Amino acid sequence: MVQRKHPKNHGKRQAATFSGSHMPATTQSEKLPVELENLKVRIQDLQTTTAKLQASVESLKNSIKMLQYVDERYRTLIKLRLFEEYMVKRLEPVGTKSSLEYLPTPEEAAQVVLEAEDDHFIELYKILYGVSPHLYV
Repeated sequence: MVQRKHPKNHGKRQAATFSGSHMPATTQSEKLPVELENLKVRIQDLQTTTAKLQASVESLKNSIKMLQYVDERYRTLIKLRLFEEYMVKRLEPVGTKSSLEYLPTPEEAAQVVLEAEDDHFIELYKILYGVSPHLYV
């Protein structure tokens, strides 16, 4: 393919161009305000992004606290279930009621808890009965 020169520019000298641009060359002092404005826009974008990230971090922290609370409650429920099973095995009257129907009196439960010498059981007793098992000794 044959390249033709544009008739308007035939024989004329062209201004220096940057990266293939057809714009005339600009001086450094003309570029500074544009670059400064671009930097201001970038800074605003970064500040916005930083604020969003900080909000996300706070949200994650709150989610972690909630999960820790749920985990603690779940562990307490498991301990209560184990405590219940332990109490039923120790105090269930032979041949009368099913283990789920039998509930020990606070005095009976206190005696079993103190015999077990388990701090978790003592705390669970306090949760279930609202008093210390030592009250009945």
